[in-house]
Amino acid sequence: MKELLLLLLLAHTLGDFYLQGPTLSKAKAAGGRSLMLHAVLYGLPYAFVAFLHGGNRTLWLCAFWCTLFHGIIDWGKIAWQRREPRSPGRRPGLIFLLDQAVHALTILLTAFFVSQGAFQGEPWPILTALLQSLSLTVRGVLQWTLALLLIARPSNIAFVQLFSLYKPGDDLPREVLLDIPKEKLKAGAMIGFLEKLISLLFLAQGQYMALGLVLTAKSIARYDRISRSASFAEYYLIGTLTSLILALLTYALCFNLLA
Repeated sequence: MKELLLLLLLAHTLGDFYLQGPTLSKAKAAGGRSLMLHAVLYGLPYAFVAFLHGGNRTLWLCAFWCTLFHGIIDWGKIAWQRREPRSPGRRPGLIFLLDQAVHALTILLTAFFVSQGAFQGEPWPILTALLQSLSLTVRGVLQWTLALLLIARPSNIAFVQLFSLYKPGDDLPREVLLDIPKEKLKAGAMIGFLEKLISLLFLAQGQYMALGLVLTAKSIARYDRISRSASFAEYYLIGTLTSLILALLTYALCFNLLA
């Protein structure tokens, strides 16, 4: 069943994070057509996975039920957020984690009950032969694809949702604020992705001690701003440790639990 879970989690990640941009995410809060559009887009990766496996019946059933449950969960979350008054005490990070946990649970239960604990499915023979000619396996490619997808957009969204309250602002010296142009704010997300990618590569090679090199190199590059702002130093430490934890969790999920 692990292979089925790997495929379903890959489809979920694509549908919920990469086929849903900020505009659709905000519009979805109003419900109606935007919510329906998200549900349709969310189901596309599931349908594509089933198509690559020759129309496997188990995958089609999982695609239907996962898409249906996803739409119901999102509708329930939107309805709950409308009833609950907005307050400064509300933590979007907690809502985000609960939402993704419920989605993951439904995917797990769907995979178990639809497949009855057993799944036999192979992608198109030509695709398998192509990967084998490159000394690659289908499972290995799927594991690395899921890992790379998780450490990019989902990780960045999770960090923003969980730790945006700790982002330094007015207490930074003016000269520090001035050297952060808005068009360069995305550099932080790219640095975070590369940091997690390098960590994953070290973990895959069993070079656990080398993880310290990543932390050291990043600290040297940010030393000037760290030394001038205590709040930035704390925020930087939160980001660095979170990136490391996310890399470890991603590796454990993709290469241990789903191995």
